[in-house]
Amino acid sequence: MFTLDDKGFPAGYELLCRIGAGGYGEVWLGRHFSGECRAIKVIRRAAFLEERPFLREMAGVRKFQALAATHPSLIKVLDLGEADDGSSFYYIMELADNASGAEATSSAGYAPRTLELELSRTKPLSPESCTELGIGLASALESLHAQGLIHRDIKPGNILFVGGTPKLGDIGLVIEASEAKSFVGTEGYIPPEGPGTIQADLYSLGMVLFEAATGLSRHEYGDRSLWPKVRCETLAGLLQIVRKACAERVRHRYHSAGEMIADLRRVQRGQRVGSSRWWPASARARAGVVAGLLALGTVMAWAAIVWTGKMRTAPLPALPAPPGLVAWWRGEGNAQDAAGTNHGVLVGQVGFAPGMVGLAFRFNGTNGYVRIPKNPSLTFSNQVTFELWFQDQSPVPYYAGLVSDRGRAEGKIQPTVALAPEGIALYFNDPLVDDRIHSTAFEVSYSPRPVQARAWIHLAAVFEQCSAGEVELRTFVNGKRTVTARRRGSLANTINDNPFILGAQSEPPILFFEGLIDEVSVYNRALTDQEITALFSAGRAGKKLPAPPHG
Repeated sequence: MFTLDDKGFPAGYELLCRIGAGGYGEVWLGRHFSGECRAIKVIRRAAFLEERPFLREMAGVRKFQALAATHPSLIKVLDLGEADDGSSFYYIMELADNASGAEATSSAGYAPRTLELELSRTKPLSPESCTELGIGLASALESLHAQGLIHRDIKPGNILFVGGTPKLGDIGLVIEASEAKSFVGTEGYIPPEGPGTIQADLYSLGMVLFEAATGLSRHEYGDRSLWPKVRCETLAGLLQIVRKACAERVRHRYHSAGEMIADLRRVQRGQRVGSSRWWPASARARAGVVAGLLALGTVMAWAAIVWTGKMRTAPLPALPAPPGLVAWWRGEGNAQDAAGTNHGVLVGQVGFAPGMVGLAFRFNGTNGYVRIPKNPSLTFSNQVTFELWFQDQSPVPYYAGLVSDRGRAEGKIQPTVALAPEGIALYFNDPLVDDRIHSTAFEVSYSPRPVQARAWIHLAAVFEQCSAGEVELRTFVNGKRTVTARRRGSLANTINDNPFILGAQSEPPILFFEGLIDEVSVYNRALTDQEITALFSAGRAGKKLPAPPHG
């Protein structure tokens, strides 16, 4: 670890020249006594009116440092230090390539090679290069967003080339999404609603890809007459991605970086955007495919009519709910608790639609969620079971379920039921895990197969304190146990301090679910495998409250 000299700079480095400024500090070209050159940024407390934003920036850099260590499209932070008196901190980064192509060994003629410089030399870039660039940068954003971080200033000048690889740099404005309240960024790359969200970062990236693919300025985006004529399928798909990323309305944009990556990879493979399969290029071939699908759909529809007519039987009776049901949000046109007094509040645009049983909550994937206020009846110390039905309706499955908002108490584990792009995931929220890497949740397991879009899926999770300092998690998908895992810690649901969130990741939300969620239930005990299988098997018959005892 380097020490700071009397000017607040890391000892052992000779500062050759200032090569940039951003946020609340300056970036210098520094040469170590070994002869190796690095980029050094120093942030001084005096530049801030209050201490909180100073500490917030240092925390953001620390979290970024852990992520960048393993991601090839994030500029690496090699060291971070703080002055003993708290007056400043610094971080040392890998140095961008020299724009001249020469090795950076001194201040003479050094200028960082950025995408902005590349576009001034060669514009537009080839569609293939733009697609590859977009995949790398979107992947970097996906890594940041997964840890609750927002970049807030994505632009060509902040994309640096290191060893020929484009990397996302200028990390001074990287911040936790819950803290992203100030209006920062660069005009033209900021969406109409302002910066500080996942969709805002993706809007900025979309505008960067627009400039790279067309050679036009971001200020010319709104004038379609200036757009180049599309002469290849790759450019056509790329511009379609740009239009979605930069849509005026947030709900029309990509909901996650993973969703944007999926479309970019489709373009790279020569596929139609929004489709997971190859799509014929010619109009005649497309017409043949459509006609075939319509014919197949007609046959299947008639078969369904005949089949259901023969198999129609009396409806099954509702299953008596297992003991221990303490909360049950049915989504029957409201957020009322059918089993207790834990009534929820609808936040944003939450609707209702035909569900697995009766109606279900309908979430738009943009701003809607259900908030269940804190209540002592939702406090668990030894056992708890979560159980629900859901139907994903987003282009790329990302996040759903019942979430107990993250706690801060040291040594406690909070249960979180969620979805991820690869499948159903159950998480422990464990502050004892290195919080620079896992700031909000620690992934425990995935289901064997990816989530099936627009299919009703039953999800259950049982958390049980099995020994001193150890918690067991059992996950169930469609009535079958998928994983049993143990983690250190004590089971604690700090609902006395935090609400439950349904349909979003946390509060304030970072990720929103798009689709239907129904029959959300919480039990104050560990349900058995047989009980969970029975709940799934009840299907559309659902469950009912047990009859009150006769007095």
